[in-house]
Amino acid sequence: HQLVRGSTWDNAIELACAGRLPETRLAMRKPEFNSLNNGGFAPDVLAAAVYFVGTSGSFEDALDAALQFAGPANYCPVLVGSIAGARWGMSSINLSMLEHCTIESRIRRAADSLTR
Repeated sequence: HQLVRGSTWDNAIELACAGRLPETRLAMRKPEFNSLNNGGFAPDVLAAAVYFVGTSGSFEDALDAALQFAGPANYCPVLVGSIAGARWGMSSINLSMLEHCTIESRIRRAADSLTR
């Protein structure tokens, strides 16, 4: 939410940590690559997603790194897509990356309604 409204990455992370469980706060506060786990435990998935979005320079780089790390069956790339999309915006997403997505029209309508 804060990223869509133009907040900085660090500020958005701090605001997202407010009122969360300790495991969630720990996962969001500057995780290190050597501490990441590509299993499916929710705090591990969140830590990996925050790491890849926080250390990449673009949507595509973050998603590629997440896919390479966790694979397409893991939720990490899903979170990276959502968080990176909020960070860098729709215009940063190469449309060919959405070809597999069958709900694109619903996503566009939702995004349009959020920007009004």
